Amino acid sequence: MKSLLIKYSFICYALITLGQLWLYSLNSRTEGLYERVTINSYEWIGSHIILLIGAFLIFPATLTLKTYLKDRSKYLVYTAIILTFLGTISLIGQFILDFYLIPLFKGQTSKTAYEALGQIQSNDFVKFFCYDLIVAWMLGQILFITALFNTKNYPKWALGLFIFGLLMLILGNSLHELMERLSYLIISIALWPIFREKHKSITQQGLK
Repeated sequence: MKSLLIKYSFICYALITLGQLWLYSLNSRTEGLYERVTINSYEWIGSHIILLIGAFLIFPATLTLKTYLKDRSKYLVYTAIILTFLGTISLIGQFILDFYLIPLFKGQTSKTAYEALGQIQSNDFVKFFCYDLIVAWMLGQILFITALFNTKNYPKWALGLFIFGLLMLILGNSLHELMERLSYLIISIALWPIFREKHKSITQQGLK
């Protein structure tokens, strides 16, 4: 089970991309959040299940990244892991809150549903835990990029894609919604060399 998680954990960002694109499609076909949650609840649930699986797979993917970096930039890597884990927990919190919208909106008018959601989102703990803390994930990725740069043997094209994907994620909302959603796919491709090496190593061990 552990080896399977390591071998396939890097599909985490591809899954998040898939879930985000599904939501983007849903957004373009509906007028607002209330309609997406109440009228298209099956699509809302399906897309968020994919997002949630992808988010949970970030944990083993991050640990695999740590083993690739080994003892290089030790404190930098451990700080990156902690920040990535905190940001991922925030991401999971967002998705769980999105699931909760289904029973929250059920039987309510759009006005009362939005008022109820506004009360939840204005809570300081929810605001910090589900929204503000996501910045920790971005900071973690910046530190991982720095650590990968210090290895000097990581493919330059992959490192460039990692930086580009992170910039897309940070700037995407202010430029175009689709950019942010596709950024996770770019990051997934950027991490492919690590996935390929670990996949090959585990496969060879299994053949012995």
